[in-house]
Amino acid sequence: MLTMERPGVEAAAHDTFSYWCQWFATNPATGAAYSLGGAAALTPRLAMRWARQRGQDIGPQLNPPGSWVIDGWLQDERELAKALYQLTVGITYDLTVYEESAEYALTIRPIAIPPITDPANGGGSC
Repeated sequence: MLTMERPGVEAAAHDTFSYWCQWFATNPATGAAYSLGGAAALTPRLAMRWARQRGQDIGPQLNPPGSWVIDGWLQDERELAKALYQLTVGITYDLTVYEESAEYALTIRPIAIPPITDPANGGGSC
């Protein structure tokens, strides 16, 4: 069983999340960053599905060992479970792959959606 400590989980316990997913490349020499694609997702599973599909597109374009890292990540079921857990409880998931001339990074950020309230019902949840 995975267990992780996270400050503030109690505060976010009643929120739900959507997710912003993005792959990007960075040139370490200049610091310039280039988006390799981004997408919004409604669930952790959909976020990871998009990230993995995009990883399948990006991986073959990298030189080894970068391509090997992404291939290994795509096949790692324990890492997938870890990512799904993190996203479910509101923790950002990050993956970085280093090459000589570039860094490739995936970030999936949970975006808290506060409960909807009904002003006609005294501000209570709908």
